[in-house]
Amino acid sequence: MAQDSFGTLLHYSTDNKVYWAVVGEVLSIDGPNQEAATIDTTTLNQAGAYRTFIGTVKDPGEMSFDCHLGATNIEALRLLLGTSLDWRITWVDAVTWCWDGVLTAFGVSAELESAVVASLTVKLSGAITVA
Repeated sequence: MAQDSFGTLLHYSTDNKVYWAVVGEVLSIDGPNQEAATIDTTTLNQAGAYRTFIGTVKDPGEMSFDCHLGATNIEALRLLLGTSLDWRITWVDAVTWCWDGVLTAFGVSAELESAVVASLTVKLSGAITVA
């Protein structure tokens, strides 16, 4: 069943999940986008001449989000660029996803007749915990 995204919350913690700071005025969240690496196991006499693969190491991927530049905690996040933080998304149905991740990018865009938007990227480290 489809789920509405309105009301989804994004938080981060700098003190090992004791206090969660809200990221204010989030416009969009993309990810986390995970991938798994593969190893080619095709042999010279493979039936049907199709390649075969096995799964190996998982890459937890990246998560990016956009928000209004003047939003709560955005300047604090800019100063944490390159820092490993705890992250949490709370979906509308109250399910949470938590992970560790390094804030790897902070950019700003300004367009005519539009609010100034900050775009941030987080590289995940390790698995996502769902609660």
